[in-house]
Amino acid sequence: MYRQRNATKRRATAVDRWANNNMTLQKICRAIDIESQDWRDYCVWRKRQFSSFDSLDSKLRNSMFDIAYDEDWKHTVTNGSYLTDVINDYNFAQHCAERCGADEILVFDFIENENSTRHILGYEILDGEFSYSLLTNFGNDIDIVNRCLGQNGLIPNKNLAQDVHLWFLDNMPTDHHVIDSRIFTVYETIAQHAPPAGRGEAPRP
Repeated sequence: MYRQRNATKRRATAVDRWANNNMTLQKICRAIDIESQDWRDYCVWRKRQFSSFDSLDSKLRNSMFDIAYDEDWKHTVTNGSYLTDVINDYNFAQHCAERCGADEILVFDFIENENSTRHILGYEILDGEFSYSLLTNFGNDIDIVNRCLGQNGLIPNKNLAQDVHLWFLDNMPTDHHVIDSRIFTVYETIAQHAPPAGRGEAPRP
C-alpha cells in the first residue's frame, strides 16, 4: 500500500487545487442508447454484457458539456494544459444540463476526497484529460483490468483500483493516456428526466 500511495502521489499535478475540498465533480451526459448498433458493437468489442454502465468515459457516456459562455469557465476543471468536460459545482451542472438537454448528471470525486457516507458505485481511472477511461475505453486485452472490472464498468474495491492504477504507471508510464491519470470515486448518476425509448440503463445479461 505504501508503494501504491506514493505512485499516485508522483502523478499529482496542478489539478490538486481541486482536491481536498467539499465539492463533488460532475459530467452532464446524454443517456446511452442501449438499442443502438454502436452500443452492441462496443459490448462485443469489450467482451462484456454490463448489468449497468457507470463508467465516466466521456465518449461512451455521451458527454454534452461544451464551454459556450464566460460563466462556464469559472466552473470547469482544468488539469495543467488540459481543458476537461468536468464541472466543479453541482448546481451549475444542473443549469448546464437544462441548457443542453442532458439526460444525466454523473457525480464523482477524486479518490482523495472520498465521502464514505455516500453510496459508492465503484472506482474509475481516467486519463489526464479526465475523458478516456483506462478501464472501459483503453483496450480489451489487459488482464488485470479484465479481472478487476465489475459488471457496472467500474472497479468495486478501492485497493483493487489502486493496484490497477499502479500497474498502468509501472507498465505504460509514457502512454499519453496514463500520464497524469487519476483514480475517481463514483457516487451516482442522477437522471434529469425520463430518457427517450431505447436509452437508459444497460441491458441485463
